[in-house]
Amino acid sequence: MLVAGGGPAGSAAALDLSRRGLSVALIEQEKYQTPRIGETLPPMIRHQLTGLGVWERFLECDPLESYGIQTAWETPSPRYQDFLHNPYGCGWHVDRARFDAMLASAAAQAGAELVASARIGLCPKRADGHWLLEAVQGGT
Repeated sequence: MLVAGGGPAGSAAALDLSRRGLSVALIEQEKYQTPRIGETLPPMIRHQLTGLGVWERFLECDPLESYGIQTAWETPSPRYQDFLHNPYGCGWHVDRARFDAMLASAAAQAGAELVASARIGLCPKRADGHWLLEAVQGGT
């Protein structure tokens, strides 16, 4: 199997698939060195990361506790979400590049082949109905 994109969703999928015994290649266009957007995680992340078996590794990334967030996604008026009474505890502020690298590393340790600095190239469908996917190394 091939997973394109080594962000949280791709790395979590590669980790889970590898643990289920499937052969997985995880393609990521970077080496987790540039800043990434989206650095606040909700409290439920604890449940999800525990299920993936990476909670302790997550804590080693030195996340900062977040007791609430203020957003203005849907309207110009900000909305505050309090985490103080959340059953999963606090939310977390993370260094996204470090967080993403941690998840990709966990996938690799579970057996996935991590191919960094690569991108998906051509993806033609062959006459037999199968797809031929090209991964090109040397990306950003």
